[in-house]
Amino acid sequence: MISFDTSDMERLAADLDGAEARVLAGVTRVMDDTGRDSVTAMQGLARVDTGAMRASCGYDVDADGLGFEAGPTVFYAPFNEYGTSRMSPQPFVIPGFEAQLPAAYAALEQALVDGILP
Repeated sequence: MISFDTSDMERLAADLDGAEARVLAGVTRVMDDTGRDSVTAMQGLARVDTGAMRASCGYDVDADGLGFEAGPTVFYAPFNEYGTSRMSPQPFVIPGFEAQLPAAYAALEQALVDGILP
C-alpha cells in the first residue's frame, strides 16, 4: 500500500490563499512610503527663491496601488531640472527619486515575502 502525506501541500495552499491581497497591500504601502520619501528628498534638493517650487512638490499613488507619480507642479520646474540656454541644470526631481530606489527595492522584496509567507 502506498500513502502520501499531503500536509505540506495543504499548508502551502493555506499560505497562498489570500497572498494576492496581502502582496498588493504591501506594494501599495511601499508606493505610498516611497512617494512621500521622494517628495521629501526633492524638497530638500530644490532650489529656493520663493519656496513655491519646493511647496508644489507632491505625490499620488496610482488607483491600482502599483505605482505613483511625484514631482513639482509649477510650470518652471523643468527649466530648473534640465536647464536652459542661459541657466545650467539644477536637478532635484530625478536625484530625489533615485535616492529612494535602494530602500524601495528592499521594501518591495519584503512585501512579496511577507505576502506569500505570512
